[in-house]
Amino acid sequence: MKTFEKYVDSLDRLVQLTAKSSWIDHSEAIDAALDGQAASVIRNSMSLATQRSVGVFFTGSELAARMVRSIHGTLTPDSRVFDPAVGAGNLLVAIALQLPSEPRLSDTISNWGKLFGGCDLKPEFVAATKRRLALAAIRRGASGSVGSLDDSFSEVRVQDGLSAQKSIEEATHLVMNPPFTMVPTPDWCDWAEGKVNAAALFVARCLELARPGTRIVAILPEVLRGGTRYQAWRRIVGHRMQIDRAESYGVFDEWADVDVFILEGTVKAPSAQSVIVEWTPIPSKHILSDHFDVSVGPVVDYRDPHTGDWHPFVTSKNVGAWKEVTAFRKRRRFAGRVIKPPFVVVRRTSRPGDRFRAVGTIIRGKEAVAVENHLIVLSPRNRLLRDCKAALEKLRSEPTNVWLNARICCRHLTVQAVRDLPWSDA
Repeated sequence: MKTFEKYVDSLDRLVQLTAKSSWIDHSEAIDAALDGQAASVIRNSMSLATQRSVGVFFTGSELAARMVRSIHGTLTPDSRVFDPAVGAGNLLVAIALQLPSEPRLSDTISNWGKLFGGCDLKPEFVAATKRRLALAAIRRGASGSVGSLDDSFSEVRVQDGLSAQKSIEEATHLVMNPPFTMVPTPDWCDWAEGKVNAAALFVARCLELARPGTRIVAILPEVLRGGTRYQAWRRIVGHRMQIDRAESYGVFDEWADVDVFILEGTVKAPSAQSVIVEWTPIPSKHILSDHFDVSVGPVVDYRDPHTGDWHPFVTSKNVGAWKEVTAFRKRRRFAGRVIKPPFVVVRRTSRPGDRFRAVGTIIRGKEAVAVENHLIVLSPRNRLLRDCKAALEKLRSEPTNVWLNARICCRHLTVQAVRDLPWSDA
C-alpha cells in the first residue's frame, strides 16, 4: 500500500494548498480527487486478482450519488451518518457534496465531524477519507487554514466495521458498500454455515445493532437478492427492515464485474409486524416446474471418477445452442445418475445483457446421458419431445429474458429461477 500512502500525502498537500486560495484555481485537481482518482490509484498499485480477493472496490461517483440521493432531505443537526466499510469515503463524500458549508474550513470540518463517521481496516483508506471530506468542504466553498487532518473527523477511524457496535447503535443513517468476498461465518450468525458473503454479514449486523428508525442504504451483490442460498438472510432482512427500495443497478463497474442492487429502508422495532417482502417477481400460477423436473447436471468432471458404464457426455461446450442433438462427440464412464432423453439442457452461465438469458438445447436419443454440472436439466414429466420443443421456444422468447433479468441478475442461473419461469399452455 506504499503507493496509496503517497496518494494520501498528495491529498494532504492539495488540501493545504487550496485552503489558502480559491478552490477555483485548483478545481480540476479537486474534482479528480473527489471522482474516481482513489480507485484509479488502487487499480494501478494492486492486481485485479488481489482486489477481488480482498474486496477493494470503491463506489463510483454516479452510483454513490444514486445510492444516497434520498438521504439529504432526512438529515437534521442531530443526525449521525456512519459507513462501516468506508474505504476511501466515496459514500460520505457523495453526501457531503450536497451539504451547505461554513465560510471557514475549520468550522465546516468541525460540523461535519459530528455528522460523519466510518471505519475501515486500512489506515491509508481512513486517512484518505478525512482528506477527501476536507476537499469536499473546500469544493462547497469553505476556505482558510486547517490543522492536522489526522486529528479531524474523530469518528472516522481504523476498525472492523462488524465490531463497531457503539457507532452502529448511535447512527441515524447507515450507508455502505461492504466487501463482497466470501468469509467464514462468525459465531453470532445463526442463518448461515461455512463461508458466507461478507456483504450479507454487514447488513445483518447493522440490523441487529441499529436502533428502530435508523435509515439504511447499501449497495449489495445480486446474489443476495436472488440466490437460493440467501433465502434465510432475506427473511431476516424483511423481518427487521421496512424495505423501500431493492433496485437492480447492473454491473458495479468494469473491473469488479459483479451485478449489484441498491437496498434501502428503515430498521423496524422488534415488536413490529413482519411484512412479506417480494425481493423478486412472484411466480405465476402456472410455472415451468409444473411440467418439468429441474435439476443441475450430476457430473462434476474434474472430481467424479471415471468408473461405471460408458455414456454420452453432454457439456456446455459440446452442444450447440438452440439445437436438437442426437449424436454425441464425447463419452464418459459415470456411475452416478444419468438422464434418459428427451430432455433440455440450459447453460448456467448467464447474466443481464446477454442476448438470451436461458440458452437451451434439446437432447434426443435412446441412450441415457451423463450431464455436467454447468448445465441445468429440464426433464419433461410426460416424456414427450413436443414439451421439450415448447420449452425451447419459451426459453428463447423475449418475455423469458425480461422475467429472468428481473428475477436474477447473478452471472449464473439457479435451479429455482428456472423452475419459477412462467408457463402458459396457450
